[in-house]
Amino acid sequence: MGVVMEVVQIALHVVPGARSDAVLGWEGERLWVRVQAPAIDGRANAAVRKLVALLVGVTPSDVTVERGAGARDKLVAVATTDRARLDAALAAIGVRTRSG
Repeated sequence: MGVVMEVVQIALHVVPGARSDAVLGWEGERLWVRVQAPAIDGRANAAVRKLVALLVGVTPSDVTVERGAGARDKLVAVATTDRARLDAALAAIGVRTRSG
């Protein structure tokens, strides 16, 4: 039997080129985050993946940008084999998710 990966989606609005990486809070259905990396050559997307991974306790390779790679509004997917741990981490930071 193989490892079962579950995916959770999070809608984000990203502010690239900020002074620091941070979670700003909710506006509507999107979690606003800022990253220091500029929106050049995928650097902001890589920073978003790292920030989300740090927040929920997974590796950056477990986070993908599913929609909005070239935009500020993004849909990221977080893959995990431990859904209960991921759900607890997301709840601790108040993240609203969409099951994928």
